[in-house]
Formats: sequence, structure tokens, C-alpha cells
Amino acid sequence: MVFISTRISSRLIKVKVYFEDSEILTIRYKPQFQEVEAFSYIGGFIGIWLGISLVQVADVFESIFRITRFIFKKGSSCSMKSEARTESGVI
Repeated sequence: MVFISTRISSRLIKVKVYFEDSEILTIRYKPQFQEVEAFSYIGGFIGIWLGISLVQVADVFESIFRITRFIFKKGSSCSMKSEARTESGVI
């Protein structure tokens, strides 16, 4: 880089700048994460923050299903026993 300056008058200065290299530096942005990875990280952080994961949600639904199935099986077996007792004459 070469600087050349000349005084034209007492208040003005003319400066010419010459670069030895006329290289142009081009910077391209490439995201660190893809969209899918970004969403998975966000979901993971929300899951940690809330203390909930999809496995726990599935476990809750499975528990509810098993409890209701147990109640309905118990209720239907009790009604079958009472029907058998009335048919045999025992009340």
C-alpha cells in the first residue's frame, strides 16, 4: 500500500491510495446447523426445560389405557359372576 499526499492549499489535502494487491475477499455464510438439526436441538432444550419427553408422554397414555382396561375387565368379570350366581339359584 502506497500513500501519496500533496498539499493543494493550506486547508485541503489530497491523498491517493494505491494497493499492491487487488484481491477481493468474498465471505459466504454457511449455517452451522441444518433446519432439522436446529428443530431437534430446540425440542431437546424445551424437553429438558419442561422435564417432559415423548417417552414419558407415551408412558402416561399407556398407563391410562392399562388402568381403564383393568377397570372394564374387572367390571365385566363381576357382572359375569353375578349372572352365574343368579342362574344357579344362589343370590
